[in-house]
Amino acid sequence: MFWHSFKYNFLTVIRDKQQIFWSMIFVFILGTLFYSTFGTAYEKSDLVKNIKVSAYIEDEFVAENFSGIIEEISLDEEGGEKLLNVTHCDSFEAAEASLDDGDVVGVFYSEDGELKLLVKNKGIAESILSTIVSQYHQIITVMTDVASESKDVQAMVMLRLMGQADENTEKVLSNGNMDVFIQYFYNLIAMSCLFAGFSGCSFAIKNQANLSSLGARKNLGGSNSLAQTAGGLSAVWLVLTGLTLISFLYLSIIGVNFGNRIGAIILVIFVGCLLGVTSGYFIGTLSKLSETMKETLCVTIYMVFCFLSGLMIMDMRMIVDIHAPFINKINPAVMISDAFYALNVYETYDRFFGNIAAMLVLSVAFMIGGSIIGRRKQYASL
Repeated sequence: MFWHSFKYNFLTVIRDKQQIFWSMIFVFILGTLFYSTFGTAYEKSDLVKNIKVSAYIEDEFVAENFSGIIEEISLDEEGGEKLLNVTHCDSFEAAEASLDDGDVVGVFYSEDGELKLLVKNKGIAESILSTIVSQYHQIITVMTDVASESKDVQAMVMLRLMGQADENTEKVLSNGNMDVFIQYFYNLIAMSCLFAGFSGCSFAIKNQANLSSLGARKNLGGSNSLAQTAGGLSAVWLVLTGLTLISFLYLSIIGVNFGNRIGAIILVIFVGCLLGVTSGYFIGTLSKLSETMKETLCVTIYMVFCFLSGLMIMDMRMIVDIHAPFINKINPAVMISDAFYALNVYETYDRFFGNIAAMLVLSVAFMIGGSIIGRRKQYASL
């Protein structure tokens, strides 16, 4: 009975176009839109480098002192990307014209013996340029104060001001992908896993005599319900896991960086789909609602879970964690996305296996609960 149920439900699910759409095609579409919208936003906003600026500095004192800073942070001769890419202009009008045309972010110029900055917008790049000007003024002020000291003292002060004194050691806390927008894709995979619950719910409905003619025949036949349920749900789980793995592969191909712990990522998808299937099965056994109502209930619950985990608003999970942290602890979408996050950020697997264990406990609870409710159903007539 197990293998008969497995084969029948396997064929049923792979022919279910609606389930394939929600678990795979919809993820393709939404993932493509996500990536085209902010797939490289992190590099453009948080990893600011090679900022194009113009410079017209006619004051000899400013030019002499500022040239050293420009050489340190500008684009080097080999073409390696540093912070600034400076174009020197013959006149202030030419420099200003390049800013008006959008060729550069800002213009460095001198006025009354001081370094000045001209920008048109307010953003991260403009803030960096403003910080450079402020740092320049600080360096000049300090160097003026130590002008009467020896050359060795002046050199040591300059090294400290330029941040070249070897007193601090950089420590990398994580080698993972620090792109904050990756959370959208974690939640997208979590949504695909939870949508496996549609087939789990459909399987439960087809076992109920009052909702399905097939369910009536199964109840009259007196088949081994435990073996039948295990075989059917195993087939649903296997197919939906395959669809979600294909979705994951597609997102990786278009450029989403999930990290290099592929084995652990596949484990998350397997356990996440198990949680989706068993939760859908549990919902499908809850009451005598129609099939449409139960499917609507599944969609509503899963989309609320995904919304609270940050699929639509990135900071939503943090907001929930501040005001109602208990919700995050029982939210399946949060468990799945947090497992991906733990793999990406942490070197150890403690947090990762904590999420896996929580998902397995919920899956077992849903399976047992659905089986108990399903076996207790009685019908006045068939």
